[in-house]
Amino acid sequence: EQRSRAVGMLTHELKSQGDVVRKRFQALKSSSKQGEAAVRVRQWLDEQGKGNRGKFRGHVYGPIAVELQITDPELTAVVEAQVPARILTGFVTECKEDFDRLNRECERLRAHITIYNIEGGRLKQAKCPYSPETFASLQRFGFHRFVKDVMQCPGPVLQVLQDHGRVDAALIGDEQSAREFSGANAQELEAMLSNCPSKSFVAYVNQGGGRWGSYRGQSSRYQAGKTMTTVSRVRKGRVLQASEEGDTEDLRRRLDTEQEALAALKADAKRTAAKGQAAMEAVTRA
Repeated sequence: EQRSRAVGMLTHELKSQGDVVRKRFQALKSSSKQGEAAVRVRQWLDEQGKGNRGKFRGHVYGPIAVELQITDPELTAVVEAQVPARILTGFVTECKEDFDRLNRECERLRAHITIYNIEGGRLKQAKCPYSPETFASLQRFGFHRFVKDVMQCPGPVLQVLQDHGRVDAALIGDEQSAREFSGANAQELEAMLSNCPSKSFVAYVNQGGGRWGSYRGQSSRYQAGKTMTTVSRVRKGRVLQASEEGDTEDLRRRLDTEQEALAALKADAKRTAAKGQAAMEAVTRA
């Protein structure tokens, strides 16, 4: 009975994953002309009986919004605030030949979307923009992770998000971070956040009550040690409305394991019942 419940729960969770993807497509289609165009391109790629994906040497990813999983649902709006719509509606190829072919197909379909090419589909190792000492200090201010740390997606897609969305440089802070920004240590914190190669920063801070704030700063060119920071409220996202909780492939593996275990239990129960029946028949004959 416990195995049956586990199978039922995993089946329901896996179905919910599919619902998230379906909702993402719907949200993209209604979000903008670019979003609608992205859905048309994906429909062309997946069109049954046409073999359109077979026209490409490598895999074609996209729209990026559909390839993306967010491991912390509370941060869905933060991810969408960091990643521009042109990226979320974009596609990714793994070679120049596929990039050119997809561009030609998009022109034919009159689909004005952005296509990115990650040659060979290789994901480069992300480098922390802060020195170990600076990041250790930032952790004391409540900053423990970057936006990329709450995302799961194929390597080529993540490379695009790092190159064009700076998800590996945008920090996520907790409620302590919000207090520090408005407290006596605000100037020290801003200088620390700007202590990186770009001399600028993006940080998302939990303001409590489900609200998130966006802090964007730039070191002043004219005043040494001065950082110009703007603060805004993170609005609810238009496309990434529902976050996928966990990995679909992991769910499938867990479901397969539970189904195999359940089948083994049923087979064992059947053998036990058969042995019992045989024993009863033997007693009756005796």
